[in-house]
Amino acid sequence: MKTNKGIIQRFVNFEAAKHPPVTTENFGELYEQHRPEILRFCLSMLRNYECAEELAKKLAETTSRKASLRLAEYNDKRDSLRTWIFKIARDVCFDELYSRHYPEIFRFCLDRLKDHVDVEDIVQDAFVKAYLTFNENKGASFRTWVYRIAEQKCIDESKKHRWRRRPTEVAAPITADAVPLPDAETPSAEQTVSPDDESYDIRRLVNECLDQLDEREKTPFVLHRSEGLTYEEIAEIIRTSLGTARNRVKSAEVKMKVCLEKKGAEDYL
Repeated sequence: MKTNKGIIQRFVNFEAAKHPPVTTENFGELYEQHRPEILRFCLSMLRNYECAEELAKKLAETTSRKASLRLAEYNDKRDSLRTWIFKIARDVCFDELYSRHYPEIFRFCLDRLKDHVDVEDIVQDAFVKAYLTFNENKGASFRTWVYRIAEQKCIDESKKHRWRRRPTEVAAPITADAVPLPDAETPSAEQTVSPDDESYDIRRLVNECLDQLDEREKTPFVLHRSEGLTYEEIAEIIRTSLGTARNRVKSAEVKMKVCLEKKGAEDYL
């Protein structure tokens, strides 16, 4: 069977016209055509953030710089330049948001699960899901979205492993040094509180009282007392009214106070 070389050549020329090579010389001009869209995209990822416009500009510049260094990669692909740049912009924005919110999401999950190994896995899974499903969040900020996902994953994990919990597995009191940075190694055994440490008993008593709270009250309480979130932020995360969020926190505070008083530890709330 003979091949029509003319047809093949026209096809090759057509594909090259759709996907013209990009060089360092012409990239800047081509990028400027998409810059307004990139800025709007970054702003959508950063909605409800202070100085969002300034940060979006910074991330757009980072996107341009990274893309210019990866032109060889682009020229080997069949994506349009616009699609390829948007993929880089998405990763750049996510890296920024991940660095900003990893510590607080880790602390939140640590308060809920009390196990460093499980927390590492849960937090990583929550961020991955938030990255993959951000377009489904219906207007919430990335921070709110990842909190919602982390909350549900903590609930599921708590139910799954409730029967395996042991009183000796008590996490260390939360400090800046106790929260691993993104991409850090899993905390070592030395970071676990010794049963001889006074803070061990404090943490154990607080954990016992937390475990007695209803799930609907535990999350708002932890978000308010441990993370310092406002009632408005909590209401958005758990998708309820401001009044309901406030009432759940207050109800949890009363129950925690009564529980700790019975244990002679009322001063720790």
